[in-house]
Amino acid sequence: MESKYKKIATVVLSVASALLAVMAFFAFSTQAENVRNVVYEVVEQRGELEHYAILSNESIYGRKASLDYYPAGITESIEGEYVYSVSPEKAGEYRMVIKTTYFVQNGRTRVQVWEDTLKDERGEFVGGVSIPVEFNFTQMNEMLAAVKEGTALPRLTRLTEITFTAKTENESFNQTITLNEGNSLYSFSDESKSTRTVYSTKEVTENSFSGVSVSNARILYAAMAIFVAMPVVALNRDMLRREKKSPHVINGRREGDKVILESEEDLKKVFAMTDSPVVKTEAGGAVIYSIAAEGTIYEYRET
Repeated sequence: MESKYKKIATVVLSVASALLAVMAFFAFSTQAENVRNVVYEVVEQRGELEHYAILSNESIYGRKASLDYYPAGITESIEGEYVYSVSPEKAGEYRMVIKTTYFVQNGRTRVQVWEDTLKDERGEFVGGVSIPVEFNFTQMNEMLAAVKEGTALPRLTRLTEITFTAKTENESFNQTITLNEGNSLYSFSDESKSTRTVYSTKEVTENSFSGVSVSNARILYAAMAIFVAMPVVALNRDMLRREKKSPHVINGRREGDKVILESEEDLKKVFAMTDSPVVKTEAGGAVIYSIAAEGTIYEYRET
């Protein structure tokens, strides 16, 4: 009977240990935490030059016109404003420099001869700033002629650029606008620019498994699987030891011409070795299994 109960306990505990091991496997297969980026601020900055020309000939465009290309022959000046904005509203500092560089081309090398600053303005802003801009071509052409005469370089060329920079606590903005002069036309390049900066933080959410955190579930189910498996080993320790021994060695004690076997496994070994029939009898409330072989009786008493 004791052997029967051991088998039942072994099966029950083995199944429980296997189920716990499966739970531990799924716990280790589950992601312990979810990480996602949470946007907490989006900063947008924009700079744009808004302009129009004062024209000497009013027959086509009128006295004042806003064009992509201005005819150089009738354009007296280009006026307007540079507008910078930042959203959400922030405070910062700005600087605008309008500069004309006079140079000659030496092969592929541009050799600077003179530099003239037309405007240099700096200050503070909250949310944005508007700065008036003017290009007086009468004055600019007079300066070009003077530099050519003063340097004796009749092939002198000029390049005029607007450089704007803005800085807030965490952001910076830079823009360079070029005044193009060629083919008897005036135009601007890169007159509009916008930037977008996204600020985010990582949000970590701990996942759960069977009502506990995944990290704890991994430890819990793995430990429980090992804990439940330990009695299985203890219950079957004797059997494991016997399996390590020779299959032809039986355990028992001799009483006269009888050998009293210790276990049912020993009875099975005797049966396997002798191939003699097993006789079942009862005496004193105990079931006795007997095998007679070569003058010796092997008995196993089931209590």
